[in-house]
Amino acid sequence: MKFFKLLLLPFSWLYGAVVYFRNLGYDMGYFKSEEGALPTVVIGNLNTGGTGKTPHCVLLSRCLTELDPVILSRGYGRTTTGFREVLENNDVSEVGDEPLLYKQRTSCKVYVCEDRIEGIKQIKALGHRGIVILDDAFQHRKL
Repeated sequence: MKFFKLLLLPFSWLYGAVVYFRNLGYDMGYFKSEEGALPTVVIGNLNTGGTGKTPHCVLLSRCLTELDPVILSRGYGRTTTGFREVLENNDVSEVGDEPLLYKQRTSCKVYVCEDRIEGIKQIKALGHRGIVILDDAFQHRKL
């Protein structure tokens, strides 16, 4: 096990350096962030899966019903692209597993779009005026 840790250590350093310089680029203004077209709440953390983001997103959407929330996800693992509404009869391959779970467990409208800024614009264009909950977007500094 120790051998594999040592073997992978240079890749860890490389990844850390790329993330560091990317964040520095945003901090110094070389890369631009945009403000969403609607008020946005981000659920997420700096870790990968298995840390409870999905149940927190469900809970938050239930607690904020007076703010008319919708949930926007990238739809990780789906075979489709672009902006689309998640319906209860969608197949997981069309929208992704988490967005389908959100649709089944909440009364919110749920949408998927790989470009979160574009997704928020599309939601606003549909006439929504409440908040948008993003299910995992802390690492996406463009928004």
